[in-house]
Amino acid sequence: MNKIQPCPFQKPVFLDQDGSIDDLVSLIFLMTLSSCRLTGTTLTAANCIPEQAVDSILRIFTLFCRHDLEVALSQAQPVHPFPDKWREKPALVNALEGFRDLVPDRSKISPKEGADFLAEKILQ
Repeated sequence: MNKIQPCPFQKPVFLDQDGSIDDLVSLIFLMTLSSCRLTGTTLTAANCIPEQAVDSILRIFTLFCRHDLEVALSQAQPVHPFPDKWREKPALVNALEGFRDLVPDRSKISPKEGADFLAEKILQ
């Protein structure tokens, strides 16, 4: 069997997300792709409780040893936010075996507003 070769060029990718389960799974998927290099993520609190989703994101960063990444919170407000039962789903992720013992590094929350953080990362 041939050994898998690392991708010689990693495409920079920035993830703008709403903190829902599908976006957390997308974040995990992006972190596993050898052809992509995640540069950061922003969170808009439309489909989540922001504190729970931020903890999920930071735990995922820790799981993949990506201590260089930050998450920024958007000040954008949803027109029709999802019901609370739906928005609380990231808490389930935080309680999963293997995740609950990971300590979220809250120093990796950017002080910048999400849109400014996104613009900065795109222009780098």
